[in-house]
Amino acid sequence: MTVQLTTRQRLYAVRGLQRRFWLAVAAAIAGPAILVLLPVWLMGAWLAHSGRYETRWAIGLACAGFVLPLMLIVLIKLNEVDTLVQSTLFQTVPAFWRIGKSQRFVTDYLIGAALCLHIAAFSSLPAAVQAFFVRHQRALAGLAGFSFTLYLFHRPMTQLLGHWYPQPAGAIWQTTGVALGIPFVCWAISFATEKQLPRWRRGFARLLVR
Repeated sequence: MTVQLTTRQRLYAVRGLQRRFWLAVAAAIAGPAILVLLPVWLMGAWLAHSGRYETRWAIGLACAGFVLPLMLIVLIKLNEVDTLVQSTLFQTVPAFWRIGKSQRFVTDYLIGAALCLHIAAFSSLPAAVQAFFVRHQRALAGLAGFSFTLYLFHRPMTQLLGHWYPQPAGAIWQTTGVALGIPFVCWAISFATEKQLPRWRRGFARLLVR
């Protein structure tokens, strides 16, 4: 009997030197800036697939795990801890500049772990709190549904607008318009990017199978 493997199974089935070769190729293509943040992705992947976040916690522990990580993130940003750690490493680690925009990886690890704890605590929160998020699930999912597009496109948009149409100091209405307009444009773009994810996956799967 012939067993038909899916594309993902074929990729996972690679072993030995062939696996090392393709891992090396992928790492070279990704570069150090991507690789240094790989642990953050692994945190989310572990959380999504381990199922451990469904374990019931005590109410007090769950509330603390849900709220304190958000407070930690706010404190890191308000006190510019990320900038301090980045500048210290830049001055002490040779060739630190090579990781580019990932130079804040230390605090990124902390923020990633904090968000994992925040998500893990949700299933143990009181039913009334969970019900609030369930009632607004559609709206929240809609906002999350273009977050990656917003991440990719907001910076190029602000750079181009700042170059072509520089905002004078104190231009509150213009700045507000830009701040609201960019998320709206990214939301519109997401209908051809994130919201088409199943189609993108099917298309790439057909290419890999060939």
